[in-house]
Amino acid sequence: MMKMIAFLSGELSNAAKYFSSFANVSSDNVNNVKGTFGNDQSSTWQPWSYDSRKKVAKCVETFKKKVQKQNLVESSKRSKITSFISSQKSRQEYEPLIGKLVDRIHVDPLHLKNNACALAHRHLLNEVLLLSQLSHSVHAFSQVPNNSPFSTYIKTMRNKCHLSRLANKVVKWFDESKRVSNNFDYRFTGKDSRCFLQNFMFLINAMRPFLKDGTSTCFKFHVLAYVCLLLRDCVSAFTRIHITNEQIDELEEKCRDYFILNCKFLTPHPTAWTLGIIVPAHTRDMKLKYDLGLGLNAMEGREAKHISICRYSKNTNYKRRWEQIFLHEHVSLIWLRERGYNRENPIRSCNLRYIPKRTTDNPDLFCYCGLEKEGLAGLGCVFCSDPLRLVIKEKVQKAACG
Repeated sequence: MMKMIAFLSGELSNAAKYFSSFANVSSDNVNNVKGTFGNDQSSTWQPWSYDSRKKVAKCVETFKKKVQKQNLVESSKRSKITSFISSQKSRQEYEPLIGKLVDRIHVDPLHLKNNACALAHRHLLNEVLLLSQLSHSVHAFSQVPNNSPFSTYIKTMRNKCHLSRLANKVVKWFDESKRVSNNFDYRFTGKDSRCFLQNFMFLINAMRPFLKDGTSTCFKFHVLAYVCLLLRDCVSAFTRIHITNEQIDELEEKCRDYFILNCKFLTPHPTAWTLGIIVPAHTRDMKLKYDLGLGLNAMEGREAKHISICRYSKNTNYKRRWEQIFLHEHVSLIWLRERGYNRENPIRSCNLRYIPKRTTDNPDLFCYCGLEKEGLAGLGCVFCSDPLRLVIKEKVQKAACG
């Protein structure tokens, strides 16, 4: 989705320094926890305007003509062009293909949600591997001891979190990479994100027997528990089609806390910046313009339509492919339903929920985070009621206000 936005905006598809299509944030100031986003010059980050895009595009076009006259290989020419674009404090290469409509682009909740969940899981997996302290002689998951944190993590993922596909990918990565060649990289689907957000506390709680109080590792898992909780609440809010101004205010606060946690205790990341800074602003803008939430802009459920189109194309002739695809689609979605076929129980992405039902149906038994309560009724789980949670919250508030 981001590459499509970059293409329509005339930007570099992959810019290392100025990574966002929504604002002039760079790798130099991505970790500014006091930064603000807005159209005024006093803001730390401003959205790219159509006029500034056109201005940079013209400069790039002029520079390209000079580079083409130089006796250099194509890779060197390309490197010079991208460096020039970066020196202009921009990521713009061409004029936007969609013209002034580029000023109306908004972030897509689906892919941002999936990327944020993948980022949170990557942090969690790295901590689990560090906690496991596996010997260098272990080259495959089959050699990992059953009582190891890593083995427990995979079992919990399969048995309690409904993330068997993700667990298999982690095992395959572990077998192939030997844990040193590269970091785990997996593209989360909407289903993966939903299962992760509903059950992440089971993964964290499974590591509790291996944690020692007062250690940095123990503190890191408490940070991750709070990060995932904030992420879940943010996703639950910004994926809505209908949202109130009060909910937007709450979303803005939680997004900011999520961003600060990532900057202070984890690693500054473009996904964390986009969720922490852009999401509240775009949600408020959507509410102001259309009286609807950012969920209106979501691709949730639409990718399934692409799969259907691919399936329709298998029964078409090459010369009349699109005509026959639209005919098949009309028959499936309209003609058959008008005659009473397949009208009941439509799949609606707006009915998806990220806060587990057990927390609302049995609040006396389950904490808001999704973990079973321990001790007296009314108190939270062992993580939410731990004094470290208050310490983490105080550090976040101090960073936001200080």
